[in-house]
Amino acid sequence: MFCEMTPPIGLSITRMSPDRWNLGSTMDGGNTFYLRHRTPDDPSEGRDADIDRVYLAGTSAAVWCIGECFFKAHAWCEEMQLESDNIRFVKEKAPEVPVPEVEYGWIDYTVNRHFLITKRVSGQTLDRAWRNFPYLNVRKLLKILRGLLASWLLILHHASKQSLVMEFVNHGFREKLMHHIQPEPPPAIDPVFHFYHADLGPTNVMVMQDGTVSGIIDWESAAYYPQFWVATKTSLPAFHLECETDDPTLWGQLLGQALEVCGYKRLDAEFRRWVKAVT
Repeated sequence: MFCEMTPPIGLSITRMSPDRWNLGSTMDGGNTFYLRHRTPDDPSEGRDADIDRVYLAGTSAAVWCIGECFFKAHAWCEEMQLESDNIRFVKEKAPEVPVPEVEYGWIDYTVNRHFLITKRVSGQTLDRAWRNFPYLNVRKLLKILRGLLASWLLILHHASKQSLVMEFVNHGFREKLMHHIQPEPPPAIDPVFHFYHADLGPTNVMVMQDGTVSGIIDWESAAYYPQFWVATKTSLPAFHLECETDDPTLWGQLLGQALEVCGYKRLDAEFRRWVKAVT
């Protein structure tokens, strides 16, 4: 069950006039935008949240394209990891990974959401390129992506360290908890977790026509994950192509195979069997 935010996440940013929005300040395309608090004198009529919005994810996230930047609003709560922190972490630990350039970010405590402004990434989403570039070099794309994955998947963390997660990942407690949920054994969870984007679907990988990866976007779910999940998740619908194609599952299959080359096993059958038993 999902609860609608107040105001709804899709109304987080509204255009008030052709050159006026109810948000912040940034440098964009050589123009200066100023961030200030709204006042009682600001008009309340004529606001349009749809005109610049390019993405709406349920009740928790939405994205607007204004000028040369993307403006993202995401539901926020105390102790929640921020996407801007994830991007900063990747730039520090794996600088070769092409992440969006963060212009500005802030938390609006009044409406419990985080705002993030990033520069536009060149290229097209893989989903769009799949349709628009009939000669897209998918083999080259996978080779480049495999190299990028190898660089950040080597950022490891032991699950017993409290700075990663709480005590429920303790091996003995975890095994008892899993058995209590369902006697069917879950996929094996190693004590060392790997830093992973976790949502490398075709709408989050930006590519050029020659197959070069120009950017990887949407880092809000990046975190440390057990090894089995890295390649296994590629079988889920989030990795399906949304464009018209003979096989929507092809990208997930190819990415899963590329991850297997990196040493990450796909445990699709084991995971589906365990989930089916739990539900």
